[in-house]
Amino acid sequence: MKSLSGFKQYEVMYIDAMNLMFRSYYGMKDLSYHGHKTGMLYGVSRLFLEWRKKAPKMEIVMLWEGRDSWRKEQYPIYKAHRGEQRTADETREFFACVDRVKEALPLMGIKQAWCHTYEADDVVANLVAQEDRKVIMSSGDWDWWEYADYGDILYQHNDLLSREAMGARFEKKFNARMVPLDKLWLFKVMCGDESDKVPGIPWFPRKLASRLCYLDNVRAKSLSIIHGVERMGELKWAQKVANNKWILERNLDLLRTSEFPIDDIEWIDGDYSIDGFGEVLIKSGMENLYDRFMEVAK
Repeated sequence: MKSLSGFKQYEVMYIDAMNLMFRSYYGMKDLSYHGHKTGMLYGVSRLFLEWRKKAPKMEIVMLWEGRDSWRKEQYPIYKAHRGEQRTADETREFFACVDRVKEALPLMGIKQAWCHTYEADDVVANLVAQEDRKVIMSSGDWDWWEYADYGDILYQHNDLLSREAMGARFEKKFNARMVPLDKLWLFKVMCGDESDKVPGIPWFPRKLASRLCYLDNVRAKSLSIIHGVERMGELKWAQKVANNKWILERNLDLLRTSEFPIDDIEWIDGDYSIDGFGEVLIKSGMENLYDRFMEVAK
């Protein structure tokens, strides 16, 4: 881990919004006030106060998923498992909580951004690539590590990860050497992405995928990847990959970041209001956070 003592150096934070909503909702699912679930709002508010206290001038941007994802439309299997454990009533309850958070965010001074049909991963990748400010990205999704060359990663919205910590977590999760950050997409293309329910090349060894990521001149083209496996002397696997070329092409399409014009991103500005956000906390039964907020607001 890296120390949070230098947190005030960051000028902008980009947050994986739905990842944070899920963590806050399920982490404090039993928290309620007058019949309304308040765990999600509590979790987001508490983190906001911590971040604002450490870096009062930092711009905070919540990145949402776009509606009608082209990936889900083109590939119905994509993230098909998400939400399947919830009943219809639980789903309505969850998104009602999301709506309450969205209403409160402008009062916190938090901006919101999204792009129609694209995901938060795509939006953050396009935003950080053109940033000239000191960036930190907050997500529990290890896919966001792919953009760590542009800024630091606050993993699970709590832990500021060093490159060494990323490597240790990656090696523990996949039993393979950590790959270069700009080649994480290649590792996922070969081995799949379990969190999104996208399978890779059947039984393709993760250690072999890691080695492939260190080869020069392997491009995001199916033939380039097949030739890369051949160059490693893995002719049996090269043939197996060639026989599953359609999986390569599907995963290259699904699991790589999409580029689009920055002007396509839609925004809601934050209009920070001490009285307005304080009222939200009081009406939600969060007097303890209200007291902390008033200390920070001063």
